[in-house]
Amino acid sequence: MKIEIEDRYLWLFLAVLIFLIGASYVMAIGENYLVHGHDQDEINLPACSSGQVLKRVGSVWSCQNDNKGTLDCVVSTSTSSGSTASVSCASSRVVTGGGCDCNTLVHITRRSGNGWYCACSTGAGGVTAYAVCCMNS
Repeated sequence: MKIEIEDRYLWLFLAVLIFLIGASYVMAIGENYLVHGHDQDEINLPACSSGQVLKRVGSVWSCQNDNKGTLDCVVSTSTSSGSTASVSCASSRVVTGGGCDCNTLVHITRRSGNGWYCACSTGAGGVTAYAVCCMNS
């Protein structure tokens, strides 16, 4: 028995097969693909005393003595029901990092001016943008 398949049906078959493999992969990794960058709960900055600055030592942020003042950081957030969100730091502060929380795949996460910008693949469930905003006091 010989089966002949026209080229157009072969390409359709391959496209459906690739789609099913991709969908199986997304189902296999579960919910781990939803959050990229840093979630607000992941950003744990210590509260420094007067005369100390926040410095990164290895992979940990710590307060250290410095004669130049104290670094004061806050996390600003903005939530949108659409597919994009952006958050800005106050003019007295400088953005030092940020992240996104999407209920779908993250398409873009980047610094934008003195803040942070996020774009998700769709607006389903909304998006939250986070910005770490610091100032020397």
